[in-house]
Amino acid sequence: MPRLSGRDAANYVSGGDAGTVTIAPKPVTVTIDPISTVYGSYVAPSVSVWGLVNGEQNWVKPNFDVVGASGFLTYNDRSNAGSYTQQVTGLHLENGFSGMPDYTKNYVFVSTPGASAPLTIARKPLTFTPAASTTAVYGDALTLGALSGVLPGDDVGVRLEAGDGFQSQQLLSGNGTLNYATRVDAGDHLWSASLTGSRRGNYVVDPIGGRVSIARRDVIYGIKDAEGVYGNYTRACTPSGCTPLPYLPGATTFQGVLSGDTLGGNVAFTDLNGQLITIDGSTHVGTYFEVLTGLTGDSAKNYRIADSGSRPGLYKILPMPLSYTVSSGVFLGQLYGTPGEATLSDLQGPITGRLDIAPIVTAYDPQGRPVSDLSQLTVGRYTFRVTGLTGADTHDYRVGDGPAGTLDVFASSSLGLGLVEPLPTPPVIPIVAPVASPPAGGRRR
Repeated sequence: MPRLSGRDAANYVSGGDAGTVTIAPKPVTVTIDPISTVYGSYVAPSVSVWGLVNGEQNWVKPNFDVVGASGFLTYNDRSNAGSYTQQVTGLHLENGFSGMPDYTKNYVFVSTPGASAPLTIARKPLTFTPAASTTAVYGDALTLGALSGVLPGDDVGVRLEAGDGFQSQQLLSGNGTLNYATRVDAGDHLWSASLTGSRRGNYVVDPIGGRVSIARRDVIYGIKDAEGVYGNYTRACTPSGCTPLPYLPGATTFQGVLSGDTLGGNVAFTDLNGQLITIDGSTHVGTYFEVLTGLTGDSAKNYRIADSGSRPGLYKILPMPLSYTVSSGVFLGQLYGTPGEATLSDLQGPITGRLDIAPIVTAYDPQGRPVSDLSQLTVGRYTFRVTGLTGADTHDYRVGDGPAGTLDVFASSSLGLGLVEPLPTPPVIPIVAPVASPPAGGRRR
């Protein structure tokens, strides 16, 4: 039987048998605040617990978890971007000490709609800054822009996509400048790139790309001086004529061509006034310019001839030499032959009737001195050589080689050779008077 206690217990009497007291666990509910954050920024979960006896909230804590499509998540500032669920599934004792009662037995967790809430981690925005200049010169490294916003230690980079003259290659790991060193052909090009790396899914960036304009690279050239002969005929002439060969300019060299590139050029001729001309077998003797009118080769599209600094070559067309022969003669009391008459020839043969050119013949006395008066001859050998040309067509010709003509002057019939002996003076035969013949049958006394 229950006993009464208290100051006034003596005034009362207890009646009835002793009963059973049942203390039920107290219901506990929770409310979780939704979280919306950005990758790299941690927002602590906020869970409100309702129904705990005052003071016991220091030890009785909710069982809080974050769950995603792949299971439970350890939520922190580097948790992958995505959508998750915050949830409470029960209570546990926390921060207890030895001998502390298990207060969780005095409570029962009641799941309500507030016991779960969304956790949204958005991808972190990155900043792509295009390069200040969108032009470059062929062969120079390209600066395409810069990327910023990647968190330290994250495996995130930028890879250039292949296309429109660009090759696919990794441009950057982390933050920094996007540099592309591989040569891109001259012209306008579009480029684009994308994020790479194991953590790239946690970031978002506006399209990475743009347009670049690649200018041709300047080169200067030099052409070696050269020369040819008027007519430029081959030596293989036939009776029907000779075939002119093409005039070949001097070799061309370049400065400013990048290693591995192949470059050539089209050489043309101009007169001294800069007018383009065609040099062939009929081009007159003179000096002309060799100039480059265009580039050739696999890399020609990436180069241009600089406005200054190049050296054109000089091309000289020299006069064609005319060979000659000169007739010879002998003077022995009188002139035999017609010495000093010259015949001029080119590779086709004698020019008589084809060209208005006449030879100028100079005579030399036996001592090698030029003479103009041959009326007073001395014993010895005179020579005749062609020393000049005259006529309307002489501008494109000069005197070539040829054998000299001669005039040998002799004082006697020996011809100065000592091969003929002079005849001896014949003896004088005395004149004797005839003797008469005796008569027949008679005798001389």
